[in-house]
Amino acid sequence: MTDTRPQSEGFSFYRVPRQLVKGREYRPLSPAGKLLFGLLLDRVSLSVRNGWRDGEGRTYVYYAVAEICEDFGCSRVTAGKLLSELERIGLIERKKQGQGKPDRIYVLQFCAKSDFYTSQKETSRLPLFRSLEAKKFYIKEPKTYALIRRIERN
Repeated sequence: MTDTRPQSEGFSFYRVPRQLVKGREYRPLSPAGKLLFGLLLDRVSLSVRNGWRDGEGRTYVYYAVAEICEDFGCSRVTAGKLLSELERIGLIERKKQGQGKPDRIYVLQFCAKSDFYTSQKETSRLPLFRSLEAKKFYIKEPKTYALIRRIERN
Protein backbone atom coordinates (compact mmCIF):
# COMPACT_ATOMS: atom_id res chain seq x y z
CA MET A 1 0.00 0.00 0.00
CA THR A 2 1.41 3.39 -0.95
CA ASP A 3 1.29 6.45 1.23
CA THR A 4 -0.99 9.07 -0.35
CA ARG A 5 -0.14 11.91 2.05
CA PRO A 6 1.79 14.79 0.55
CA GLN A 7 5.51 14.34 1.09
CA SER A 8 5.70 17.70 2.87
CA GLU A 9 3.61 16.40 5.78
CA GLY A 10 6.53 14.26 6.90
CA PHE A 11 8.73 17.29 7.65
CA SER A 12 8.79 20.16 10.07
CA PHE A 13 9.38 23.65 8.69
CA TYR A 14 10.76 27.00 9.75
CA ARG A 15 8.62 30.02 8.98
CA VAL A 16 10.10 33.13 7.40
CA PRO A 17 7.78 36.15 7.29
CA ARG A 18 6.75 37.00 3.76
CA GLN A 19 7.59 40.66 4.30
CA LEU A 20 11.27 39.74 4.69
CA VAL A 21 11.23 38.26 1.19
CA LYS A 22 8.86 40.69 -0.56
CA GLY A 23 9.40 43.94 1.33
CA ARG A 24 11.65 46.53 -0.30
CA GLU A 25 12.93 47.66 3.08
CA TYR A 26 14.45 44.20 3.67
CA ARG A 27 16.17 43.80 0.29
CA PRO A 28 19.58 44.69 1.79
CA LEU A 29 19.20 41.65 4.08
CA SER A 30 21.01 38.57 2.77
CA PRO A 31 19.10 35.30 2.19
CA ALA A 32 21.07 33.70 5.03
CA GLY A 33 20.09 36.61 7.30
CA LYS A 34 16.43 36.08 6.45
CA LEU A 35 16.71 32.39 7.23
CA LEU A 36 18.49 33.13 10.51
CA PHE A 37 15.64 35.46 11.47
CA GLY A 38 13.18 32.61 10.77
CA LEU A 39 15.18 30.33 13.06
CA LEU A 40 15.23 33.00 15.76
CA LEU A 41 11.46 33.40 15.48
CA ASP A 42 11.12 29.66 15.97
CA ARG A 43 13.17 29.87 19.16
CA VAL A 44 10.99 32.72 20.49
CA SER A 45 8.01 30.40 20.84
CA LEU A 46 10.16 27.99 22.85
CA SER A 47 11.43 30.84 25.04
CA VAL A 48 7.85 31.94 25.73
CA ARG A 49 6.94 28.40 26.84
CA ASN A 50 10.04 28.27 29.07
CA GLY A 51 9.29 31.68 30.57
CA TRP A 52 12.58 33.25 29.49
CA ARG A 53 11.93 36.92 30.27
CA ASP A 54 14.22 39.61 31.53
CA GLY A 55 13.50 42.08 34.34
CA GLU A 56 11.46 44.23 31.94
CA GLY A 57 9.30 41.28 30.89
CA ARG A 58 10.85 41.01 27.39
CA THR A 59 11.29 37.54 25.93
CA TYR A 60 14.80 36.61 24.79
CA VAL A 61 16.44 33.67 23.06
CA TYR A 62 19.85 32.06 23.18
CA TYR A 63 21.49 31.08 19.91
CA ALA A 64 25.22 30.73 20.40
CA VAL A 65 27.54 31.63 17.54
CA ALA A 66 28.88 28.06 17.64
CA GLU A 67 25.33 26.74 17.07
CA ILE A 68 24.77 29.13 14.18
CA CYS A 69 28.07 27.95 12.67
CA GLU A 70 26.94 24.34 12.95
CA ASP A 71 23.42 24.98 11.59
CA PHE A 72 24.59 27.14 8.66
CA GLY A 73 27.89 25.39 7.99
CA CYS A 74 29.74 28.67 8.24
CA SER A 75 32.64 30.25 10.12
CA ARG A 76 32.37 32.23 13.34
CA VAL A 77 33.10 35.40 11.37
CA THR A 78 30.19 34.73 8.98
CA ALA A 79 27.84 33.89 11.87
CA GLY A 80 28.81 37.14 13.58
CA LYS A 81 28.19 39.08 10.35
CA LEU A 82 24.71 37.54 10.02
CA LEU A 83 23.80 38.57 13.57
CA SER A 84 25.23 42.05 12.99
CA GLU A 85 23.21 42.33 9.79
CA LEU A 86 19.97 41.54 11.65
CA GLU A 87 20.89 43.94 14.43
CA ARG A 88 21.85 46.74 12.03
CA ILE A 89 18.53 46.54 10.16
CA GLY A 90 16.61 46.54 13.48
CA LEU A 91 15.29 42.98 13.62
CA ILE A 92 17.19 41.88 16.73
CA GLU A 93 18.93 43.38 19.73
CA ARG A 94 21.81 41.59 21.47
CA LYS A 95 22.85 41.92 25.10
CA LYS A 96 26.26 40.60 26.13
CA GLN A 97 26.25 38.21 29.08
CA GLY A 98 30.03 38.02 29.55
CA GLN A 99 32.19 35.22 30.95
CA GLY A 100 31.82 32.98 27.89
CA LYS A 101 28.02 32.96 28.02
CA PRO A 102 26.05 33.42 24.78
CA ASP A 103 24.40 36.77 24.11
CA ARG A 104 20.75 37.27 24.95
CA ILE A 105 18.99 37.94 21.67
CA TYR A 106 15.79 39.94 21.65
CA VAL A 107 13.84 39.29 18.46
CA LEU A 108 12.09 42.54 17.62
CA GLN A 109 8.89 42.75 15.67
CA PHE A 110 9.17 44.64 12.46
CA CYS A 111 6.80 47.24 11.11
CA ALA A 112 5.55 47.74 7.59
CA LYS A 113 3.90 50.43 5.52
CA SER A 114 0.46 48.98 6.13
CA ASP A 115 -1.18 46.64 8.60
CA PHE A 116 -1.61 43.97 5.97
CA TYR A 117 0.45 42.48 3.22
CA THR A 118 -1.76 41.60 0.28
CA SER A 119 -0.83 38.42 -1.50
CA GLN A 120 -1.51 37.85 -5.18
CA LYS A 121 -5.05 36.81 -4.36
CA GLU A 122 -7.02 39.92 -3.53
CA THR A 123 -9.13 38.16 -0.88
CA SER A 124 -6.20 36.74 1.09
CA ARG A 125 -4.43 38.99 3.58
CA LEU A 126 -1.74 38.18 6.09
CA PRO A 127 -1.25 40.48 9.10
CA LEU A 128 2.24 41.86 9.67
CA PHE A 129 4.01 42.39 12.92
CA ARG A 130 4.06 45.91 14.23
CA SER A 131 6.09 47.28 17.08
CA LEU A 132 7.15 50.62 18.45
CA GLU A 133 10.53 49.09 19.31
CA ALA A 134 11.61 49.08 15.68
CA LYS A 135 11.31 52.87 15.62
CA LYS A 136 14.04 53.23 18.26
CA PHE A 137 16.82 52.13 15.92
CA TYR A 138 18.95 54.64 14.07
CA ILE A 139 21.24 53.01 11.58
CA LYS A 140 24.36 54.79 10.43
CA GLU A 141 24.30 53.61 6.81
CA PRO A 142 22.43 56.37 4.93
CA LYS A 143 20.69 54.04 2.49
CA THR A 144 19.19 51.83 5.21
CA TYR A 145 18.37 54.80 7.45
CA ALA A 146 16.36 56.38 4.67
CA LEU A 147 14.38 53.18 4.23
CA ILE A 148 13.50 52.96 7.90
CA ARG A 149 12.56 56.66 8.03
CA ARG A 150 10.20 56.12 5.07
CA ILE A 151 8.47 53.29 6.94
CA GLU A 152 7.97 55.36 10.09
CA ARG A 153 6.31 58.24 8.23
CA ASN A 154 3.57 55.98 6.83
